[in-house]
Amino acid sequence: VYGSVVVAKPLKMETDGYFGAKSSYWTYEVKTEINGEFVSVRRRFRNIVALEDRLRACKPGVILPPRPDKNALLPLEEGHLTQSTGFVKKRAKLMRNYLNDLLTHPLVGTINNPDLHKFLSFPDDLGYAWPECSSSAFTRVGAAAAETLSGVTSEDVYAKAASLGKTTADPDDELTKMTTLERERIDQVNEAVPKLEAMVVLYKDFGDCNCATGMELSKLSKDMKTIDAGLAKSVDIIAFALLKMGRMVKKLGVDLEEGGMLVLDREYRTGRNELAAFHDRKKSLIKLTQKQIKAARANDELNTATAEVAVWGNYRLGALKHAANEANDEANAAINEAQEVADVLKGEIVRLGIERRKQWADSVHIVAKDIMLCHNELVSIWEGALTRFEKEFPPPTSS
Repeated sequence: VYGSVVVAKPLKMETDGYFGAKSSYWTYEVKTEINGEFVSVRRRFRNIVALEDRLRACKPGVILPPRPDKNALLPLEEGHLTQSTGFVKKRAKLMRNYLNDLLTHPLVGTINNPDLHKFLSFPDDLGYAWPECSSSAFTRVGAAAAETLSGVTSEDVYAKAASLGKTTADPDDELTKMTTLERERIDQVNEAVPKLEAMVVLYKDFGDCNCATGMELSKLSKDMKTIDAGLAKSVDIIAFALLKMGRMVKKLGVDLEEGGMLVLDREYRTGRNELAAFHDRKKSLIKLTQKQIKAARANDELNTATAEVAVWGNYRLGALKHAANEANDEANAAINEAQEVADVLKGEIVRLGIERRKQWADSVHIVAKDIMLCHNELVSIWEGALTRFEKEFPPPTSS
């Protein structure tokens, strides 16, 4: 049984690169409670990427939680020397959240999942167990090539070539309707969430501008005191209001970023994994088509040889029967695999839909409430500034 995961203690590692160049990367301590005991290992971000690929491969159709993204702001990988300590700490937090999300996933976070268990408990460099995580580029390339060519026969190549151009419409009408609606929803989320994120950025920028303007006006007010005390006082009232407004709006941006927007951003990034799960179903149907083509060809060859046995003898029948039986078994296995992917995908869509109904509504409510409270405060700030201005500079009374 797994407990929670803690990711901490980032450590920069340096290795000798090619042609005498130095390379570096960050590792993190991953500490997990497993069956009542704490197990600590060190992992790098590349291992997180490999874990996701392996989990998706071992359970096609599963919709995984969104993993942390690579740092798009830097030209090189995560060990680049210019990465700040703040960035590394933030990445550790994102890795911790991701791993805990995996452990709470009903189809992934079980003690019987060998890939997840190895990630959390393998004591050495994970590259020794998973070639795609090796520090050697040659080992990684070799592993990718071996996986691509593993078990490929001439009959498989023929089946793949024969399946090119064939449509793979999903025969499961219920799943087709579900994925169509989900694609429409994902498109809407992909359009809406970036606009909300841009709004948060604008709030923070607007707050910075107001703070900067308020600071400059405050300085101006102090410089004007000896020249025109009345004008200096009026400028000071505006400067004070601008500073308060700037801080309030900046706080709103931070509150949105760390509050209601978290679930919306998660939903936005989960869409990519949901589309990947849809692709798993498509790949299973393509594989099924290819296996059926292979089986049909093997059966045709067997039938032809059986018809010609009187002329040519039966020296080939044994091999052809074996090939046909093997191809039929592969086709049947592909049917079962495609059905399993469909069942997993349906369950995942329903599971996420149930979670989304409450989480999405609550997040939108939090975002709207934070904005409303902030704007009420802004009205209060400027009403206070107006009251103070009228007190300091009362309007002239008519005689």
